[in-house]
Amino acid sequence: MLKIGQAVARQVALSWFADKKAASRRGRDLAKLVRARFPMRRAERDVLDALVRIEDDVADQLAPGLAGAAHGLPDHEREAAYEAVSDALEDVDLSDDALFDVDVDPAALASLVRKQKPVELVGLSERAAGLYEVALDRACVVLVHLVRELPEFDAAVAVENLTRLRTVLGGLTELLERVPARSLDAPAGADLDERFRRRYLERVRQACDQLEVIGLTTHSYEPRTTLSVAYLSLTVTTDAGRGPGTRAKPVTDWLIEGAGGSRSAENLRVEPALGGSRLTVVRGEAGAGKSTLLRWLAVNAVQAAFTDTLADWNACVPFLVKLRDFADRPLPRGDELLTQASSPQFGPFPPEWVHRQFESGTSLLLVDGVDELVAQRRPLVRQWLANLLAAYPSLRVVVTSRPTAVTSRWLVREGFRSVVLEPMTSADVQVFLRRWHDALLDSAPDPALLPCRPDQVREHQRALLAQLQARTHLRALARSPLLCAMLCALNLDRRARLPRDRVALYTAALEMLLERRDADRNVPAEVQVSAGEKLVLLRGLAWWLNENGRSEMSREQALGRMRERLRGMPNVRESAEVLLDHLVERSGVIRQPVQGRIDFIHRTFQEFLAAQEAVGRDSIDLLVRHGKSDLWRETVLMACAQGSEEQRGRLLNGILDEAAKASPKVARQLKLLAAACKETAILAPPEVLSRVDDCIRSLVPPRSVRESRSLATVGEAVLDYLPDSVEELSPARAAACVRTASLVNGPRALEKLARYAPDPRVGVQEELVRAWKYFDPESYARNVLADAPLISPAKPMYKKVEVEFAAAVPFLHLLRHLRSCRVNLWKHGPVADEIRALSEARQLKELTLLGDIAPETLPGLAKLTRLEELFVNFTTGWPSSLDFLAELTQLWRIHLVNAGNVRDFRFLRAMPDLRMIFLLHNPVQDWMDEVACPEKVGSIYAKGVDSTENLRKVLARFPRLKNLTLGRATATDLSPLRDSGVENLGLVDCGELDVSPLDHNEISILSSQGVVPVVNVNRFRPK
Repeated sequence: MLKIGQAVARQVALSWFADKKAASRRGRDLAKLVRARFPMRRAERDVLDALVRIEDDVADQLAPGLAGAAHGLPDHEREAAYEAVSDALEDVDLSDDALFDVDVDPAALASLVRKQKPVELVGLSERAAGLYEVALDRACVVLVHLVRELPEFDAAVAVENLTRLRTVLGGLTELLERVPARSLDAPAGADLDERFRRRYLERVRQACDQLEVIGLTTHSYEPRTTLSVAYLSLTVTTDAGRGPGTRAKPVTDWLIEGAGGSRSAENLRVEPALGGSRLTVVRGEAGAGKSTLLRWLAVNAVQAAFTDTLADWNACVPFLVKLRDFADRPLPRGDELLTQASSPQFGPFPPEWVHRQFESGTSLLLVDGVDELVAQRRPLVRQWLANLLAAYPSLRVVVTSRPTAVTSRWLVREGFRSVVLEPMTSADVQVFLRRWHDALLDSAPDPALLPCRPDQVREHQRALLAQLQARTHLRALARSPLLCAMLCALNLDRRARLPRDRVALYTAALEMLLERRDADRNVPAEVQVSAGEKLVLLRGLAWWLNENGRSEMSREQALGRMRERLRGMPNVRESAEVLLDHLVERSGVIRQPVQGRIDFIHRTFQEFLAAQEAVGRDSIDLLVRHGKSDLWRETVLMACAQGSEEQRGRLLNGILDEAAKASPKVARQLKLLAAACKETAILAPPEVLSRVDDCIRSLVPPRSVRESRSLATVGEAVLDYLPDSVEELSPARAAACVRTASLVNGPRALEKLARYAPDPRVGVQEELVRAWKYFDPESYARNVLADAPLISPAKPMYKKVEVEFAAAVPFLHLLRHLRSCRVNLWKHGPVADEIRALSEARQLKELTLLGDIAPETLPGLAKLTRLEELFVNFTTGWPSSLDFLAELTQLWRIHLVNAGNVRDFRFLRAMPDLRMIFLLHNPVQDWMDEVACPEKVGSIYAKGVDSTENLRKVLARFPRLKNLTLGRATATDLSPLRDSGVENLGLVDCGELDVSPLDHNEISILSSQGVVPVVNVNRFRPK
């Protein structure tokens, strides 16, 4: 560092003492130059002393700014970098001409030095070269500012002027702080990174926190709302397989109970599913909410609004990539993410900013629509992701696709976890209806602009809910968020006269969007084109997109397709340009997501219109050829629904003929397609339908739950082929039949599940309970679960029934064989009514209850007098007294969590059979003397044992203790345990407790921070 100071001071002196020409400065010895200017020995010494002090001051000024770049660098490399800077400055030309050329600018001077002496010629390592770059930039700032302050040379006041320069150095601190820290990752510096980050995040929020109210079209305002109003969290099913690069998270939830058993997380809400893995593929059917999910993730990352398992994502910078934008061009790299069509960023940005964000490990890459690329380009996506993760191992990535495009193991080698978005449950649909109508009210800047009076909105909501309860086919449609939104809009538009099937739904929606909305609202027609003619134009666009495996086209391509169509439409007078603008601005079917690009508002409209075009062209053979392509699946299905009897026959025969020649995997895919087509076929040749029946029988029963999902896409027709009883099937096939029926849904599925309910096998019973959330809770409880065994008689342990949606709780009392239940009401808000209803489930023997705030109805649990095991965890709101628990006299196990404000433990006196006592937030001294029969207790959690004497008291109070868990204990001597009967010792948050006195005892010791060790409950179960 001092060498740099010497080089700067020397250049300052040369600039002042020497002739201003470069030739007279080059090679001059500074000492001789000073001696020539100051013949008197004392003056020479004072000047040299002043220069030495400047050397020291320069080094002191540079040191703080270089500490970061030099951190971790070996001493010899650090010194080599500083010496290289010193050498470069020694050789630089600072004559008047040179300074004029660089305009006395530090950055220009640094560039001049690099030009004269490139860093690659210095011979430094990569990190040392980075330090060289930073040090050179800062040294040039100091040097230029000192040279600027030099007055005309006057020997009489030279020392005073040099001393004044030192005060100039003192004012350079702020300037040096603004010098960009150049490095390989930031060749132009990173000083603007944080300012740009704030701007970028705000633009992401503005772009992504807007949601179209799908299905609703108005012409006086854009029907938009925010995600915070409209977003609905959906359920996912996790795939069992994990990639080799993805570790399962360590078990940190001490709520896991039993003999080392863990609770299945196969069905859960999408947010905790994402929080469980850094890399996730989210697969979902058309309209399932995949794109909305990614936008919600982007908005929450920007607003730092994530909680629980996603809390670590709050610092992330989101980057959304819509793969449809890269159908025919390379996938983006680095800063190209800021210039792609989907980016909200406009204007300049710091070079290599994206690279630095990825490198920091605080980036979230959201990749939307693998299925929107043709199959040949999907391997490029996988390679692109693999390369990104190799370069940036800490990057978080969420990828979406339809299930038919990629399998659950498509990215498993890259370390991705796969989850599947489930259809909405009945409870989800009710929430969706409320939020869609909330969004309708929120979307209008003026209530007068709404399609109905504000006070009528709730009437329409209630009317639609009543229709869904009365009409089975509507409930099946409503399980998709997209179709549910269309039902909401059509209900508003048609005054509760809703279509019966999906084709009718799309037809009605297109009629509403293209024609009736304008007519009903007396909007003057801008173009003289009928709804049928508009459909012809739109079908041409949809067909071209499908044929080319695309989801969007350029404006020029759209105009080209429309001009072709218009040549055969003699009654249309408007130009292609006018018609395209009209359809974009007024129809609500196509849009312009970015300037110059055209796409359909949702891909399902594209597929529906392409199907109409295929039927009109009689392109049945083409549909058959594309049957194995997931990009064409929906188009084939809807073409079958809209074709003639003869066309359906050719289509189904063609698909089955292709299946006969294909590999087993492709054959299954084609058979499923044929089976699904049958459900949409109004009329088809009987001999063809017979072939399809044989094909479906070859697929049933499914071999595993993995096959259930694809089989359920066949629709309600598959129920006719599922067996009426699963007793003769293997456990895997039996469970898969239950899963298939539950995914099909509807009254007929309910009847089938009721027939499966008596099967006592655990897998079957688990699937039956899991399916509860897909049906009306009361109807399902009465017809399916009421007499279901729920437990296996071959297993002595109770099998817990998992209930994670509040709507099921009021009907638990209907389950006659229910003995053990886990009710998770976290994040359900107030649960007073649910706890009141739970108190009626008096057949329970074991209850686990989780919630946020303990309600005032909690004493109602006293009615559950048959309870033998009780586990309760409310985050807050516990009363100070739990005297109502004294009614539960048969309890042998009690766990209370977060009940730290409870002071009265006299209820323990009424429990003579207690074997296990875990009161996690209550000091053991507060409750141990209230235990009725301490000699029966074998396992306890003892908080706050603060002395050896208190440890002896605990051991004396519970003489038959086998498992002891100490929480936040500070007792320094554990030797009393040597002579006790304790076999297992848990230490939770006990710091550096000395366990050496137990070295020679056969006591198993487990120490942890914040995690209570799992205890084998069955060991203490009364005989």
